[in-house]
Amino acid sequence: VPMRVQTRVRREDEYWRVAVQISSNPHNEDNLTDLTIIMGVPPMVKGESMITFPPGGMWNVSRRSVIWCVSELSGGEKFQLQARFEADPSANGNSEQPKFPVLVRCQC
Repeated sequence: VPMRVQTRVRREDEYWRVAVQISSNPHNEDNLTDLTIIMGVPPMVKGESMITFPPGGMWNVSRRSVIWCVSELSGGEKFQLQARFEADPSANGNSEQPKFPVLVRCQC
């Protein structure tokens, strides 16, 4: 497996914060290059309120997704990013934690 993807979602007052960590396998023969990270955003959050850390995530309103591009990860290297969204007040009665599926593509 060339990489591991971990996500963590937590509620902070009226916000949802998503942390994503991409870890390159230290046994990879080559670096991972041209990574594209796509995260789906559920309707219970306001996608247009997105703030990303580090900056650079691009919001796609028609697909309700965020896209990040990373040029390279060396063997054993980790990359972390976060996104924060306002919770949709109309979904307040829903106590279920939203799901933010993540897909990562790269040249291996």
